[in-house]
Amino acid sequence: MKNSFSFLILIIFLMASPGCFQGLSQENKSTSSKKEEKRSSFHQVLPKGVWRKIQKKNFQKFYISFGSFFADKETILGSQVSGIVEKIFFQEGDFVEKGKVLLKMDPTYLNFAVEESRKSLEILQKRILLADIAVRQAKNRFQMAKVAYEEGKTNFERIKKLWIQKAPENSAITKDQYDKAYYGLKKLEIALESAKIGIQQAKSNLEQLKVSEERAKIGLRIALEKQKDVEIRAPFSGVIQNWMVEVGSKVTAAPATKILRFSKVDMLKLRFPLPQKYYSFLNSKTLIYFRVVGQKKWHQGHLFQILPQVDPQSRNLLLECRIKNSKAPLAFLPGMLVEVKIKIQELPHVLVLPKAALIPSQKGWSLWIRRNKTIRQVYPSVLLEEGREVAVKGDLQKGDFVLVLEKGGKEE
Repeated sequence: MKNSFSFLILIIFLMASPGCFQGLSQENKSTSSKKEEKRSSFHQVLPKGVWRKIQKKNFQKFYISFGSFFADKETILGSQVSGIVEKIFFQEGDFVEKGKVLLKMDPTYLNFAVEESRKSLEILQKRILLADIAVRQAKNRFQMAKVAYEEGKTNFERIKKLWIQKAPENSAITKDQYDKAYYGLKKLEIALESAKIGIQQAKSNLEQLKVSEERAKIGLRIALEKQKDVEIRAPFSGVIQNWMVEVGSKVTAAPATKILRFSKVDMLKLRFPLPQKYYSFLNSKTLIYFRVVGQKKWHQGHLFQILPQVDPQSRNLLLECRIKNSKAPLAFLPGMLVEVKIKIQELPHVLVLPKAALIPSQKGWSLWIRRNKTIRQVYPSVLLEEGREVAVKGDLQKGDFVLVLEKGGKEE
């Protein structure tokens, strides 16, 4: 009886056991499915993106402006002589070293002027030789007149002693002889004075000719200098902006014909506007970053001066930098359009992350961070934006990973 009862219990147990095992299996399946559902629902909340590490660094904000290059020095060259343009050696935009010949005038007229000046000088020099001879001759005449006067004076003194004016009848000579000696001496005296005046006139003529000779020499030097002026040379190393004449053009010295505009470009002025509200951020150490529009390379400079003018409509300041330029080939040219970045704010040692990590939310901004394999959502405060990066503060730290909502890219 007992054996039958035990056997019956065993049969009942065996019949019930598959259901029991099936229930346990279903319970395990239910638990695992709930976990899977939880995981899948969590991943459905996370947006698609890549993880990037949050950095801590100095963060700078820049203002973007556009400006232009201006020549440090610009001049309009004219001609010192009148004539016809014979040859032009450079084209507009060419860089020319100091002293190089830019343009040559037809030298025919100036060569003629030089020859005329030389001929005039030669004629004057011949006249000076003749005048010098005339001076010597005048001196000889004076010496002869002086000797004759001395002899006449001696003769008159002798006759004078023989003439007794109070008792002519007792004199050894007649009155006619006395008068002849007296008037003869007067003539010799006049001749001597005339010879003296002749010397003075000859010397005066010689001096005048020498003055004329000096003037002729100066005229010849000027003509020779003007002969050199047929070549217009670069006063400094620079660039030809534009020609105002061409081959065959007539050029005058007075009024001076404008030949070309020439610019010094070894140092350029970069001028660009900046809103007045950023004035307080400027100082002599303010860094300027710039690049020519259409080029990729950025260059660096320093603020040189704030020009004393403000646009009354835009309230923009006009800033100027001095930029050192390369020679050949020139890196920059006057008139080029330039993109400028000027630092207007800097935050030291702040957390920086890609702007694409920020997600708009009811609390402002949110983002997903990963720390020690734990993923959670935080709500930071944005301190500053610049380009594709932002400086933030909040419940995050250096070394955290932030989910960046961008397509492609390698995950860190």
